[in-house]
Amino acid sequence: AGGHLAALLGTSADVGPLEDRTMGHGEESSRVQAVLDWYGPPDFVQMDTQLAAEGFGAERLTHDRSDSPESRLLGCPVTRCPETAAVANPITHVSRDDPPFCIQHGSADGTVPYGQSILLFEALRRAGVAARLDLFGETGHGGAAFTSEANARTIDSFWDAHLRR
Repeated sequence: AGGHLAALLGTSADVGPLEDRTMGHGEESSRVQAVLDWYGPPDFVQMDTQLAAEGFGAERLTHDRSDSPESRLLGCPVTRCPETAAVANPITHVSRDDPPFCIQHGSADGTVPYGQSILLFEALRRAGVAARLDLFGETGHGGAAFTSEANARTIDSFWDAHLRR
């Protein structure tokens, strides 16, 4: 949920259905300055199709089941409520004024297909948003590639460039 929610937060500032200023601090903006997205799924509807295309078997094609985390978040199987899935999709809300994104994903992820991160990255770039995409080969859903010293330096550099100016 973390990567999906970070991406949604980065693209949904001032989006009516996702913004409720009556919940407190209505004078404060919900806009964030930068987003780090680790293997988040933006487009729930395409997940199983992408996993199948990447060669994962039926045991991994579970995102449209009514008990999947994505379906439970939406309140319905993802392909049966495309309008709700679209509202939850960060790509739906991408706009030119979104903050910079650093997206990282393992290219051997059998939980969230890496094509999900490519979709988000391409949408951000088309909108003119500063975005980088790092794909870690032979890496699954999390792992040492994300927590390595080298990647910590990459992330620190990203934060320095966009938060500590």
